Amino acid sequence: MIQGWIQWPMTWRCVVVALVGVLIGTQINRAIYRWAWYARWIGPWSPPHPHASPQKWQDKIPIVGWWFLRRDAPLHGAGFWIRPMFIEFGFGAALVFLYQWLSDGGILPSISHPKG
Repeated sequence: MIQGWIQWPMTWRCVVVALVGVLIGTQINRAIYRWAWYARWIGPWSPPHPHASPQKWQDKIPIVGWWFLRRDAPLHGAGFWIRPMFIEFGFGAALVFLYQWLSDGGILPSISHPKG
């Protein structure tokens, strides 16, 4: 399995790593809202607040779903959607950066094997 993954072009591997990072970012957002001192159930995958507008399928798309949820700003506060949107985007981008860095050697020293 690893051999097949390594043979993929770096662009495709980075796309897959970015998607995994964005999905992890959605779970980070869920934890932030639910583990907060004043827990709130805000998010595209959470049940909507009773006074919130009805959810649409576009709301469930990572990153851009928060852009659509900005319509609930009167209920949750102005700009409530900005931080979670950047967390999802930023975690995906950071994971791609980390993957590329580790693929190029990263913090691991290169080991030269003696011929013999």
